[in-house]
Amino acid sequence: MILFLLSALFLFSNPFLTSTAADTLLADTTEVTTAPEISDMDILLMQLGEIERELQALRTDIAGASEESLIGINDRMGVLEQRILALDSRIERLHGEVGNIDLNFTLIVFLIIAVGFLTIAAVFIQRKKFVDPLSDRVRKFDDDLSKIDADKSERLTDTLRELGENDPKVAQLLRKHNLD
Repeated sequence: MILFLLSALFLFSNPFLTSTAADTLLADTTEVTTAPEISDMDILLMQLGEIERELQALRTDIAGASEESLIGINDRMGVLEQRILALDSRIERLHGEVGNIDLNFTLIVFLIIAVGFLTIAAVFIQRKKFVDPLSDRVRKFDDDLSKIDADKSERLTDTLRELGENDPKVAQLLRKHNLD
């Protein structure tokens, strides 16, 4: 029961929750009142109103203040200034960290582009250095081999023709294969 009351107190005192959350939690009670929905702008306006009231209270304190209250106000102003300076230093530190992330991202992109360029260059160089000369040598070897084969087959055909002049079976084979 205490837990239920504490959670209900939390729901009703939290301006960020909508009325539907309170309605859901308190659905089994007999009478439920719904709070109006509060937008972010309304919350900011309420906080601005609180700041204005505090500022008005400070002005009132300053206007009718004694020496002791002015010292207290100065102390509170000093504390506020320290908090503002601390927030400024945090913002500057975060800005520096974001700048470092941007620099690191730029370096990584540059490295990826450089590695891609070097890979393409290496493939091109390897092709020019090894593959093209090898294909030239294979083509030359094939040409030489075909010349040798053509020369040998021509000599072999001439030899068979000479043999065919004396042997009718060889002459018949030469005619059959159109080599006469």
